[in-house]
Amino acid sequence: MIKIDGLKENENNPRTIQSEAFQRLCDSITRDPEFMMLRPIVVDDSGVILGGNMRYRAIKKLGMSEIPDGWVAKASNLSEEQKKRFILVDNSPSGMVGDWDYEILANMWEKSELEALGFDIEEFSDSLKGVDLENPYTKKIETPVYEITGEKPDLETLQDKSKTEVLIEEIRAANIPEDVKAFLYSAAERHTVFNFRNIAEYYAHAEPEVQNLMERSALVIIDYDRAVEEGYVKLTNSLIEQMREECAGDDDDAQ
Repeated sequence: MIKIDGLKENENNPRTIQSEAFQRLCDSITRDPEFMMLRPIVVDDSGVILGGNMRYRAIKKLGMSEIPDGWVAKASNLSEEQKKRFILVDNSPSGMVGDWDYEILANMWEKSELEALGFDIEEFSDSLKGVDLENPYTKKIETPVYEITGEKPDLETLQDKSKTEVLIEEIRAANIPEDVKAFLYSAAERHTVFNFRNIAEYYAHAEPEVQNLMERSALVIIDYDRAVEEGYVKLTNSLIEQMREECAGDDDDAQ
C-alpha cells in the first residue's frame, strides 16, 4: 500500500474538471477500482503527479488514505522537457484517436448507463438521428460463418469447462450458505468457453430435435433477421446471397 499523502498534485497541471464530471470520476473509481491498476497515476521520482491529478483528487475525496501500489506508476529517468511533454500528451484530446460508432454503442448500452460513464447524451442522441434501431441487433456486427467439413466432432470438444470446474471446486469448498453456493455455481458457468466451429459441425449432424434446441439456445443461428447475437452463426447459402444483395443495394444508395 502507498500513503496518499506521499503523492503531490502537480500545481502546473493544465487540466480542469467540472463538478458533475468529477462526481462521475469518483463513482467510476468506486464501481471499478480494478481500472486503476490498468491506468495508474504516473509520478516522477519526487512523487509529483505527471498524469492522473483528477484521479488523485477523486481518491482523496473518497476518503482513502492508502491505495494499492499498483495504482501508481513511477516514470523514472525522464528529463524535465520529457515531463512537460508527458503532461501535455496525457491530457490532450488527440491522445484518443478515432470516433465513436454511436449505433454500436446504442445496441450495447442504455442511454442512462452511457451518461453515468461520462458520455454527452445530447451529442449521443444527435448522432443517432436517422439511424434505424428498430432491430435491436445492428447489422454492423460481423457474424462468423463456418463452412461445414462433414466430420462430426465429439461432444467433449464443443466446450472447455476447465476454468468453470476449478471455480466450482472453490465454491464447493467455501464455508458459505448453500443457497449462495447455488447462485455462484450458476455464475461459474459464465467461464465455460464454447468452440463454435465444432458446435456448427455437430449441429449439421444432429437430430432435428437437437438442432431446434441448439438454435433456441443461440448456439447456432440460421435466421439472420431474428438473430440473437449471443452465439455464432451458420447461415444457409440463400441467406448469404440475400445479405450480399442487401449490401449491394446499400452501396448503390450510397452512390
